[in-house]
Amino acid sequence: MSITKPIETIRKELQDLLVEDIAKALKTLQAMLSSQTETYSLVIGLLARLNEANKARLRGTLENDELNTEYNKIRATFLEVVQGLAETDFEAPPEATGEAAPKQGSILYRIPNKMPKDKETKCVVRIALSEDAIVEEITLDEHVQLKELYRVSDTMEAELLDPSGGKKFQISSINDSIQLIDEKGFTEWWFYVTPLTEGTHPLVLKISILETLDGQPRKKDLVMEETIEVVAEGPVTEAEATQPKQAGVLNFQTASKAVAGLVTGVDKSNLSAKASETTNAADTAATSSTKSVASKLGLLQKVAVGLAVAATATVATLVLTPEPTRDWWTTRYVEDTVAGYTAYMNEHPTSPYYEPAACRKSMLLDTPAAYRDYLIEFPEGPCRETAEQALLRLESEALQAIEKEPTKSALDAFLVDFPGCENLEALYNIVEKNDALREAYLPFILQRWEECQRHDPAFPKPPDTVIPGLPTVDQEEIPAPANTDVSTQTIQPETPVSKPATPAQTTAPPPAPTPPPPPNMVFVQGGTFQMGLSNGFGDDTLHPVTLRDFFIGQYEVTFEAYDRFCEATKRAKPDDKGWGRATRPVINVSWFDAVAYCNWLSGQTGLKVAYSIAGNRVTLNRNANGYRLPTEAEWEYAAKGGPAERAYTYSGSNNVGEVAWYQENSGHQTHPVGHLNSNDLKIYDMSGNVREWCFDWHSPYPKTAVTDPAGPEGGAKRIFRGGFWGRNPEQMQVIYRNSWYPNFTHYGTGFRLARWK
Repeated sequence: MSITKPIETIRKELQDLLVEDIAKALKTLQAMLSSQTETYSLVIGLLARLNEANKARLRGTLENDELNTEYNKIRATFLEVVQGLAETDFEAPPEATGEAAPKQGSILYRIPNKMPKDKETKCVVRIALSEDAIVEEITLDEHVQLKELYRVSDTMEAELLDPSGGKKFQISSINDSIQLIDEKGFTEWWFYVTPLTEGTHPLVLKISILETLDGQPRKKDLVMEETIEVVAEGPVTEAEATQPKQAGVLNFQTASKAVAGLVTGVDKSNLSAKASETTNAADTAATSSTKSVASKLGLLQKVAVGLAVAATATVATLVLTPEPTRDWWTTRYVEDTVAGYTAYMNEHPTSPYYEPAACRKSMLLDTPAAYRDYLIEFPEGPCRETAEQALLRLESEALQAIEKEPTKSALDAFLVDFPGCENLEALYNIVEKNDALREAYLPFILQRWEECQRHDPAFPKPPDTVIPGLPTVDQEEIPAPANTDVSTQTIQPETPVSKPATPAQTTAPPPAPTPPPPPNMVFVQGGTFQMGLSNGFGDDTLHPVTLRDFFIGQYEVTFEAYDRFCEATKRAKPDDKGWGRATRPVINVSWFDAVAYCNWLSGQTGLKVAYSIAGNRVTLNRNANGYRLPTEAEWEYAAKGGPAERAYTYSGSNNVGEVAWYQENSGHQTHPVGHLNSNDLKIYDMSGNVREWCFDWHSPYPKTAVTDPAGPEGGAKRIFRGGFWGRNPEQMQVIYRNSWYPNFTHYGTGFRLARWK
């Protein structure tokens, strides 16, 4: 591109940007340069170095000081590049003047031409710039189609659509529809199609190029129509499944005009040929193979190099791929079971396919608990919308079933699976007119109704109801004696006049309740530290934070401590999942439960309560010395060791098993607190066992220095940190953050205390 600013101005802007964000500075210069220049190659190399350094830090193979040293080297080289910029770096060479040649790539997709009614069929779409990458780690059969894309953008969108608007097919996906297309590897989308009606119906695959032209977003669409034969419920035979299909209909649309020549078709029937079966009966279990045949440029012949052919009728497997990848597509494309995905997640907790496996597992289970587990672990994951829609569907189906046939078992299951406030009125209407259920369930529903109203004052009031077995509001009350101070009156048992009460007969007043023992707290000296990740996960920008002195719990709050609170306040004790209580960390407590416990404990120990609670409004008093939840900054500072800040990957070690109960060593349950190694401050279980509620609402980190931050004034989800017993090592890291709605409870979530001096 030609530049419109003086070189010196560009240099100054890039230098200023480098101070703010090294990755942004590199990307900005890359976008300005001609890709035909040596300077462009230098910038690409610096970006690769930066990405490798960040990945090494996340894997724990690079310490913080080593990471900063690498950043400084990249900055120094970048400044040299900036100082050496010339106008020729921004101009296309003479032979390339005019409009730059667009990126070219390929699209490969698998949409079976025959599908069983009411059974889920998986469809795969992938896009790549490299001919080699497009066919990596793929199972080849007659359904695979390959087409060349004359134009590919950095960002593209893939959608699989039912032209009937959902009447013929139900379609879900585990991916974001919009994804990045880079120079390496391929980008892949997975769709799950459930045909609803027998017959022959079209499915539309829409691939969109997303670009910005003249400062305005522009979109070009490639539309491919596939004809699907939907057969009666039951397995599709091998012969039916492998019938070649006719070429799809191509139609390209833009907002302004049709774009011609965007795609060159390749007949899918040339992509693979079924091998003849051997006649050796002893080898019939392993007799079939697939021969890859390329129709142009020897594309698929490249796949045959190093390819071992496994024994399934028309499937070629790539046995030389890395183990996590090979296991993934074996599980995904061959087994596709809950047990298979569970085993994969346990065996490859750091694989990039861990999240898709969790998503697919939840879809196969198709239960409220499964979808909620996914949403808690991946609240912003690609499968989020699918999981949320599935929860709404299951909730609606369960409520309809109760309306049709109200039973105790159905009500019990519904109240456990859907503890929200939205359906209380519907449940009330069902139970109130059912004599068999009214007495058992109406008090519980009204109690929950009051809790919902307490958390949200705008929630409608419950109806006036006479509950069987409870006194009515118009029941006659016993009046207090005249001229008597009711607040100080002591009612004595009735005693006959002829037999005055003797001292031995006098009932002694009950002993005063014993105050709970004070929790073990660790003093943390305040200081300044770097919070977050440099070039991290979008909203986790590295920034300096200064904290004053504070105390934090040496251990997570235990069942033993929390049960005292429940007994004193007449609350229901949270479920321990049958693992035991005592010194195990309390679980199944919401954020609201945690702040209520903090205030109660402050009152019991003579400290000034830290929270003002009005319904669902909770305000932190920064001048109070009472117990509270740690802020997210306090939590990370303490987890890193306070002033020492040893830059461990996990809290106290670079070896996750030394300090954390996680999915590989926990036996899938919590453990008594303090049984593994502590960090440098003698604080236990900040990585693993249970993840811990923090005070803050979730929001992106600030990009400038802050002092004693406590998050924004409002939000949707509260932060929790530390990971829990059922998750992978990545979530045990001291920099890992996650969040969820404050009224939610989970068997992997608890909390620890903090307070100011």
